[in-house]
Amino acid sequence: MTRLLSYLILPSEVTPFERRYLQRVNKIALGFFWLHPPVFVLIAILAGTRPSVAFGLALAAMVGPMLAYFGFPARPRLVAMIYGVTAMLMAGILVYIGQGPMQIEMHFYFFVLIALLAVFGNPFVILVAAATVAGHHFVMWLVVPRGVFNYDATIWSVVVHAAFVVIESVAACFVARSFFDNVIGLEKIVTNRTRALDARNQDMARILDNVAQGFVSAGFDGTLGTEWSKSLATWFGEPRPGVSIAEYLFGDSEWRFWMEFGLESLRDGSMPFEIVVMQWPYRISRGGRELRVDYRALGDRADAMLVVVSDITDEVARQRAEAGQRELVVALDKASRDRAGFASFLADTDDLVRRCTTEQAPELVEIKRNLHTLKGNTALFGVTSIATLCHELEDRIAETEQPLDEAHRTQLVAAWDDFRIRIEHVLGRAAGRVVVIDWDDYYSVASTIAAEPWATRVRDWGMSPTRPRLEQCGEYARMLADRLGKPGLEIEIADNGVRLFGDRYASVWPTFIHAVRNMVDHGIESPEVRASAGKRPSGQLVLATAIRNRELWFEISDDGAGIDWDRVRLKAAELGVRAETQRDLEEALFAIGVSTASSISDVSGRGVGMEALRSMCWEYGGRTEVRSETGRGTRISCVLPLLDLESPVEQLRIAT
Repeated sequence: MTRLLSYLILPSEVTPFERRYLQRVNKIALGFFWLHPPVFVLIAILAGTRPSVAFGLALAAMVGPMLAYFGFPARPRLVAMIYGVTAMLMAGILVYIGQGPMQIEMHFYFFVLIALLAVFGNPFVILVAAATVAGHHFVMWLVVPRGVFNYDATIWSVVVHAAFVVIESVAACFVARSFFDNVIGLEKIVTNRTRALDARNQDMARILDNVAQGFVSAGFDGTLGTEWSKSLATWFGEPRPGVSIAEYLFGDSEWRFWMEFGLESLRDGSMPFEIVVMQWPYRISRGGRELRVDYRALGDRADAMLVVVSDITDEVARQRAEAGQRELVVALDKASRDRAGFASFLADTDDLVRRCTTEQAPELVEIKRNLHTLKGNTALFGVTSIATLCHELEDRIAETEQPLDEAHRTQLVAAWDDFRIRIEHVLGRAAGRVVVIDWDDYYSVASTIAAEPWATRVRDWGMSPTRPRLEQCGEYARMLADRLGKPGLEIEIADNGVRLFGDRYASVWPTFIHAVRNMVDHGIESPEVRASAGKRPSGQLVLATAIRNRELWFEISDDGAGIDWDRVRLKAAELGVRAETQRDLEEALFAIGVSTASSISDVSGRGVGMEALRSMCWEYGGRTEVRSETGRGTRISCVLPLLDLESPVEQLRIAT
């Protein structure tokens, strides 16, 4: 019973929308009722009943709705219920004045009006109307039987008629309540849903404002969404009206152009989302913080995206610290095995950094050569941070064809100074039982004992064996081969007992490493290719130094595929380098820009390393030699003049 009453009786709250709706419907219904008096007069004339009575009864029925409409404007539901009574009275008058053959059809007006009353969306209006028609019929049956039916109806006729009214009333109540719940009550539904959504949005906003990530949505037209997280506003500032996602994230930098270009490709559907975002940066430095940017497609049609920004400053700092520690460990290991060689590396790198960052702009070719050599030298000694930075600077020079600007020069100097300070600090503490002898004192002692048979041992103190340097090159080659998917590279060292004065051939090693890189990258084939050629899966590299015919030889050879001379010829032709004879091809191999690599990588492909090697040999007054056999391997030799000295003392004198 309670459920039935709650269904028939509307909630007490009248929403603004329902009030406006009922006031409008009540006004229309009042006009509809005012049409009845003249229509009833016409029907009375046609039916042969009294028109004046019809007009009077119709006016009397209008008293109720007029008083309700103007007397209770703030209670539209009450007005609607009075209209329900009025509608049934009007129908009763119609039946009364429509006596005759058509009187029974006049009863359909009761059913029509009950159905129309559903527009008020109130089941109680239907109930009031049903009660009114039931009372009307009962009274009329008692007082004027022919006023309801065109014959002396029995009580059962009235009951059957009333039953149809009840059935229609039940249906009309269902329609009215459904109309209220789904149309008139829609505002309340929307309000409740909106309130729930607002609560969820507030919860989401609280979550977003308390996570260390930035979130914002953006359409493929570049427009920013209306909501973003607090962290995003902290890092990039509050987005100003009309700002695009590209301008908001990247300002006026080149990346803004790339994002706008990518968004245009997404709008016209010429490129898939996954390919476009690969061209956008995933790292941003902003306000001293390192930020990672992720782009994710939104929606089934993928016409918008979610930009997620994460603060990775601490992670980057930790990675840099760990990388710095690894660099120190590698550097200390190399220094412990070849202290003189490591000291030479520091001195050589100091000079290369100075030449790369001098304010007096050298030739661009020289900058490329020095930067490439610096990259190879630092990579050889495990200083990957400097090697990576050099590769990035090479990329910039390749794109702009301009020397390094002041910001990049400062960056390179700062990075090298940071490593130099750290390694010297550690080496100073780890010196152990090392005796440091001034060069002049050493020269004096060696000169005094030069004639003694055992003086060679003392003289060797001032000279460095080449074997540790060759071993370092071999370790680097093996590491590089593993990285390039050519594991198990065999290294053979043949130093032939050659020892060098500390600084006499110092420039050889930083440039010799270019040949090592090229051999591993271009010369040694992959295990699959070697197996198909009938070779053992792992390649072999021979690193050697020797003295032959008063010349100092630095050599590297492999058992790889040999040099692709056709590719050298093609590349040389593209650069306008003459390459007709075999001798021309060998010369072209060392020309700047010529490389047999199919693409540029951080290992090789720029065509700078071999040119740097030849330039170094020329500076010493030497030469380069190349021997290559297809499918059998390649040997590259750097041949330098050896001083024709008669005594160790004379060697010492010239070395100083």
